Amino acid sequence: MKILFVCNEFPPAIHGGIGSFVYSMAHELVRHNWKCFVAGFDTSISATTTRVEDGIHVTRIRSPYSKYPGIHFGKYSLNLNFLLDRIYLSGQVKNLILREKILLVESFDSSGPLWSKPPAILIVRMHGAISAYQYYQRKSMSKLLWPLEHKNVKMADQLVAVSHHIGELTLLALHLRKKEFRVIYNGVNTDCFKPKGVRDNKTILYAGTVNRRKGTIELFKAFNMIGSK
Repeated sequence: MKILFVCNEFPPAIHGGIGSFVYSMAHELVRHNWKCFVAGFDTSISATTTRVEDGIHVTRIRSPYSKYPGIHFGKYSLNLNFLLDRIYLSGQVKNLILREKILLVESFDSSGPLWSKPPAILIVRMHGAISAYQYYQRKSMSKLLWPLEHKNVKMADQLVAVSHHIGELTLLALHLRKKEFRVIYNGVNTDCFKPKGVRDNKTILYAGTVNRRKGTIELFKAFNMIGSK
């Protein structure tokens, strides 16, 4: 089976959770004899490169529009790079799919990276769209990103969410509540992460950015619940 991951932060490029997830998933799939491809922008390179890294076929794309300054109208400016980049990435993904005869593509929701649906089965994994977090924090939606995130989620053949909360929140924020999704929790390498010895039942581990959207408020509420018992 051949699978292509769309990822703009595949390590060692500057990355966050999505990059770490794709890196771990791709390596594990290769270990189980899948043929894995990764394609996405990498701002640290000067030219597009394609090479095999640990058995993974990685295409790191340099945007041809990265140096475009935009058009200025007095004190206003218009920069279409965010649209041109998505169109270009979609074209590169399409070419790779047709050349390698890839049947399955996995992308992500945040910022809506693809301009058009690729000629393959498209899975969009909902890690937490920017619109979903804006909705959760009761902030105004981005007039640029909301349509792109809406488009990417809507055109998916299958939606996967990392949790019920993220899936429901994303579809609510993007006005796509009738879309169905499946929950597949992020995996853990139990060879590296497993209980060792007796754990302190009065210690809570929090791993993540200290931010409301990461559940810190719920964590503080949990402190009160534990302290009252």
